[in-house]
Amino acid sequence: MKSFLRRLFDKNGGGYPVQIIETRDNQKTTITQNQYNIMTESKEGSALIRTLIEQSGSANETPSKELISKLLDETIKNIKSFINAGNINEALKLINGLVSSSGFNLLPTEEQSQILYYSGVINLDRENIEGARNDANSILVLEGQVKKGYELELKIAAMTGERRDFELVLGKLCAIGLTNEEFLEQQIFFEVSIGNFEEAIKIGTVEDNKIDKMLINRKNALYYLGIAFLNTSHFKVAYELISKSIEKENSNYKQYLIILAEILPCINKPIKFSSSSNGFEHPKKDLLNVKLVELLKLREYAEKKSIEFQVDYWGYVLTLKLFVNPQEILTDISELPEEIKNKEPVRLMLAEYYFVLKSYDEAIHIYEELYGNTKNRNILEKIIVCLYEKEDYKGIVSLIENTKAITVETAYSDIVTLYIIAYKKVSEYDNLIEKINELENIYKNESLFYNIAARVVHGEDKELGVRYLSKALEKVDENVTTDEIFIISETCKIMQRLDFGIELLQAINTDTTSLKIELAKFLVDTQDATNIEKANRILEEIPENEINSNVLDLRAHINLYNDNYKEALNILTVLYQEVPNDYTAYLIILSKLNINDDSNAELYVRHLLRSENPVFLMMGAFAQKVLLSEINAGVKNAYKSLAILKDKYVEQIYFQYIAFFLPFAGETLEGVSIPKEKVDIDCVVKIVDNDGESRFICIEKGGLDGEYYLNCERYNENSEIALLLLGMKKGEKVCICDSNYTIEEIFDKYFYVYQHCAQKHFEINPESKGLRQFSFDKDDPYQLIEKMVPILSENYEKKKRIIEQVQRAQLPLSSVSNQDYSLMFDVIHHFYWSKDEIFNSGKPIPRQLGESDRIVIDLTTLVFLKVIDKLEVLDIFKDRIHITQSTYNVIEQSFNKSRETENTVGTMYLEEGLHPRINRITPEDHKRNMELWRDILLAVRTFNICDELDVPDLIPARLNVDIEPIVLAHKLNGVFISEDLFIKNLKQYMYPGSLCTNVMSLLDSYYNVNKDKYCEYLDLLLELSKNKYYSICTPNNLVNILKECILKQQILLAEGTPSNKFILTIKNLLSDKRFVRVHLSIIRDIIHMLYDMRIDIKAITLLEMLIKEVKVASTMFNVDTLLITFILEPCGLDVIKEEFINSIYKRV
Repeated sequence: MKSFLRRLFDKNGGGYPVQIIETRDNQKTTITQNQYNIMTESKEGSALIRTLIEQSGSANETPSKELISKLLDETIKNIKSFINAGNINEALKLINGLVSSSGFNLLPTEEQSQILYYSGVINLDRENIEGARNDANSILVLEGQVKKGYELELKIAAMTGERRDFELVLGKLCAIGLTNEEFLEQQIFFEVSIGNFEEAIKIGTVEDNKIDKMLINRKNALYYLGIAFLNTSHFKVAYELISKSIEKENSNYKQYLIILAEILPCINKPIKFSSSSNGFEHPKKDLLNVKLVELLKLREYAEKKSIEFQVDYWGYVLTLKLFVNPQEILTDISELPEEIKNKEPVRLMLAEYYFVLKSYDEAIHIYEELYGNTKNRNILEKIIVCLYEKEDYKGIVSLIENTKAITVETAYSDIVTLYIIAYKKVSEYDNLIEKINELENIYKNESLFYNIAARVVHGEDKELGVRYLSKALEKVDENVTTDEIFIISETCKIMQRLDFGIELLQAINTDTTSLKIELAKFLVDTQDATNIEKANRILEEIPENEINSNVLDLRAHINLYNDNYKEALNILTVLYQEVPNDYTAYLIILSKLNINDDSNAELYVRHLLRSENPVFLMMGAFAQKVLLSEINAGVKNAYKSLAILKDKYVEQIYFQYIAFFLPFAGETLEGVSIPKEKVDIDCVVKIVDNDGESRFICIEKGGLDGEYYLNCERYNENSEIALLLLGMKKGEKVCICDSNYTIEEIFDKYFYVYQHCAQKHFEINPESKGLRQFSFDKDDPYQLIEKMVPILSENYEKKKRIIEQVQRAQLPLSSVSNQDYSLMFDVIHHFYWSKDEIFNSGKPIPRQLGESDRIVIDLTTLVFLKVIDKLEVLDIFKDRIHITQSTYNVIEQSFNKSRETENTVGTMYLEEGLHPRINRITPEDHKRNMELWRDILLAVRTFNICDELDVPDLIPARLNVDIEPIVLAHKLNGVFISEDLFIKNLKQYMYPGSLCTNVMSLLDSYYNVNKDKYCEYLDLLLELSKNKYYSICTPNNLVNILKECILKQQILLAEGTPSNKFILTIKNLLSDKRFVRVHLSIIRDIIHMLYDMRIDIKAITLLEMLIKEVKVASTMFNVDTLLITFILEPCGLDVIKEEFINSIYKRV
């Protein structure tokens, strides 16, 4: 089989001549005693026996009929083995020895025909058609051996491609007896031999390329079909079929084909060139290395084959070495025979070798020689790529235009792509557009043309670039290849049009895992929660055996987005073990910082500290301080990160360097005292002359290369000025170049750089959210730290205390955000979703809201309704709801604030244990904030807004937003609704006897009007109970749900059924001691109501389940019979009821 390399030189296209080694088992019939006797007794027979003995090496054995039979069988088997091993000369030596013997004609006709058959096979292998015909005729002369002769004639017809002769001989075989399996096998053999592989597959398979059952156990049919699939690039099927054939009968050639089936999928793809002499980059380099070893084991076999076969063999060997060990190629080629090393495939590999070594001139010389002989466009493309690597853009344009490589007849190829890129480099922009318009007439239906057009113009004209990219997507059709999709998707990334990339990949109907992964990458890159969820679903559909590092990487990023740092860390650790790299180490450290996990941190920190990327180095330095407690070393490495930048500003790195100092601001660090007591190495000295003019002098250790750009004079420690200043103290006088100076300040160098970074950060990025509320005086470097410490270390302790006090109703909810009401959603969301804490907003009033009740609600009620997504319940009360003007103003201001676009990535703050955290506001967070305040604002615009309220003077003005609703409710004699227990208690203190409630009163009244939504109400109560909302029970809500929703249906406890939800709600109400006291009386009333309805079997079922939950709670809280005693209390003298309930309690 010709290699894929040889196709490069096949000017006419055409098929592949296939080398077929066909063998038949020795089908010897019974050999009579007389035949052996004749052989042992005659002169000719004795000569033949001597030949057999010599060939077998059995010279010391006495001739006998048994020995003759044994030697003849062994000789025929050896001939067959030599042929299969490619050792044709040895096989021919055995055959000639027998045929030339005067006793050959004394052999049984079956043995003669078998030997002549093998002789014919060898003649065909050597393309000696006439010799093969003579062998076939000799077989046909032998009486009764026409079948074997016809089989050899079939091979001759296949070799010559004479279909008519083949069909004529096949007809003769059918006439003397040919099974259906044999008939199909011979047909497949002929089609494969003439290169008609698709037809061969069609004959031998049924639907979906499944092998016909008649052929599944025929070694030759499997072998022929394996070759057909191999030549049609169905490598996996080819591998399976040839492997099955090998199980039945092995040969070196089949081993050769098996290797090709494994390597061709890898090396037939576009090659990515590496930046070093280590060869081409390839994701399956290890596999190719193994296959190279296996291929080299067949060298002896290959060297006995034809020159053409050897050229193919060395083409594959050298191709694999390009990936594995290119340094050996030159030596290998130099050792090849002249007739092989000068063949085009080998010359091509030599050119590729020079390309890998970036010896482009040598590579071009050979490529041009090959192109001159073949005019092959692939070779021309290689020349153009070399010129591109040399940045010879004029050479590219000239070569393409001189060779007329682009015409109306030529298909689109990478040549066109490189031409457009080169044309941009050597032409004015207007000329480029003119050339693109000219080429558009030729390639107006090619998506890749518009793709490269988009890339080259996007930098100059973004709008035109987007139009071209849009056209590229329009031209993608069902014939698009996976490689083309990846090329266009890459352009979408470069142009930052993730929407186009998603549109492209979603429009392709494919099950290709690589494309699914690419779509998931685009979805994740949008940083949109909905898209990230879609990406997660796509990744979940990928089969386990196809999960690779790309899938794991995406899963890690999804977990990072969702703040699931532990899960992300588990994945990232695996990825790092497979391929250690800067980025994975960076993400691992980021995860560890966010969960304060210092286990094995040193491995990843040390990796990052070796990086030359300032972002990674800075992260390593920060982790060195936080996770390894190596503060001083961390400071120095953080400085190295800045030094890489020189004077370039990168917000992330600058901000991290600033934040590096914040947690220990005001402390005295070992070796980093602020300010320093005396001048030392690695410090900055501020000196002032008699006229008040200042100079800043930095004294540094070692050379001045690799240092951060500072706006001060810099001197080596051994310089004259440095030696003069070292050891001096603040206030001392010094004379430098005949001028007198006073040492005014002495800074640690790293702290001075911090001052410089902060100044530059404010100048370039004054709106940085993390620092913007502080002004900065460059002459007072301590001012910034002093003002920022409260946001970090002080705020940490303060907020911890505030949260505890809010939970005890000793402070209002707004205290957590320091009365920043725009953060109220986050505050309430935190308390509501906190796993271990009760959200205590007090009890609802013991009645439903009346139609005449005026209702006053505060900000906490509105926000809480938004948190549970129930703002719509306010619609039926809007005419009766009153809010204060200050509440409305806060909502409107929060909405306007949420519309501002701010970048807060990198904001640092402290959490428990004084560990720094990276706070980020993602685009999704920003969108969520804007939508929630918009929804609340739209809701309150229909309410009654009241102003001019007199708040008592003793109340701090900053609490007016919290207090004014209390005053308004008293003024209107209305019902006050709030989720802030402190404010409700304050109202009772200020205005005793007034009505205060929580949102349950609103919800209960709403669902009482909308009874058809009781199942929805049950879902809400279940969620509230899960999140430990303190009091979900009004006098009638659970009872009404029971009557209207539960008992009207079949009692089913399957997950998601109303009955199941009701019981789960009761279970949640009994799951916490703090909950039980509030809800037990309601549960008791329900139990007694169900008892009264006991005639209904559904009521009995629910009754038993409720009592069971009471018993579980008793056991859990270790209160024995206390709860059941409380449940039985209303029984009074009703002994029957008491016994009934008690018996259930004991039974469940």
